[in-house]
Amino acid sequence: MQTVKNVLASSIIASLSFFSVANAETKVEDFVVPDLVQEAQHKVASKRITAWFSRSHYKKVHLDDELSAKIYDRYLRNLDYNKAYLRLPI
Repeated sequence: MQTVKNVLASSIIASLSFFSVANAETKVEDFVVPDLVQEAQHKVASKRITAWFSRSHYKKVHLDDELSAKIYDRYLRNLDYNKAYLRLPI
């Protein structure tokens, strides 16, 4: 069974390397980049996306002592998650 797995793995690796070498022979000069033209829908889409980010990207939160303490505690917990360096409980 182990021999079958080794043969299968070897054949897969050989075929992948063959296809990668075959694809590597494609020249960059053969690739043609199409000329892109702005369409009317792009203007509308960019305005909608910009408006969405300006309204929804950041949530306005009042930063007080309680929230600051929560942020600091979360930072310390995530700083050394496995407690490899900071051994004291938070």
